[in-house]
Amino acid sequence: MAEEITQETFTKALKAIDTFDGRRDIRAWLFTIARNTYYTHCKRQKIYVEEDIEDMHLVNQEAFTSKIIDEESALLVHRFLHHMREPYKEVFTLRVFGELPFEKIAVLFGKTPN
Repeated sequence: MAEEITQETFTKALKAIDTFDGRRDIRAWLFTIARNTYYTHCKRQKIYVEEDIEDMHLVNQEAFTSKIIDEESALLVHRFLHHMREPYKEVFTLRVFGELPFEKIAVLFGKTPN
């Protein structure tokens, strides 16, 4: 089913590429087409969808797009962090993930907060 919906999504996107105005991220546009294609598939197959499609379309479109973009950004941050050298990696981890203030991190490293 996923392959079928993916293929249909890209077919629709290619047919409608001239309607894409470029003001938003193309990924958001593709996600919207994919989501609507999925809902159409569910309607055809009479599969129950938990949320009301009409209400969700306008309300959650921005949240859905933001979540996908945030997940991609988080992956980029983790990838960058993975390649950082010590002690920068540990300082970043303590500050961001451990939520320690710079003063406590400085004590751990025997440095000044500056």
